[in-house]
Amino acid sequence: MSKFILFYIYTVRIENFKEIGEDVEIEYKKLLGHSKTQWLTLIPALERIIKLFKALKLYFMSQPKCPTILRSFFMNPCAELWLSFAYSQASTFHKAS
Repeated sequence: MSKFILFYIYTVRIENFKEIGEDVEIEYKKLLGHSKTQWLTLIPALERIIKLFKALKLYFMSQPKCPTILRSFFMNPCAELWLSFAYSQASTFHKAS
C-alpha cells in the first residue's frame, strides 16, 4: 500500500499530516501517485516524498495502527538515503531516455 493511497481520500489524515508538517516547519504539498506502467512518474513522486520525509515519518510513527511495512521503513535509519538513491537512479534513466 502506497503512502499516496493512505492520504488520497481521507481528509482527516491530511489535516493531521498538515499539523505535523507545521510543527516541523515543512509546507504541506499533496503527495503524488505513481503509475506502475508509466515509470517516469516516479521522479516527481519520489521528490515530493523526500521533501516531506520528516513530516511523513512523524505522522506514521504517531499512528497507532500504522501498517507494519511503513513503520519498519520509517524506523530504518537509511530510509531517507534509500529514497535519495532511488531518486538519483530514476533521474539517470530519465536523462538517458
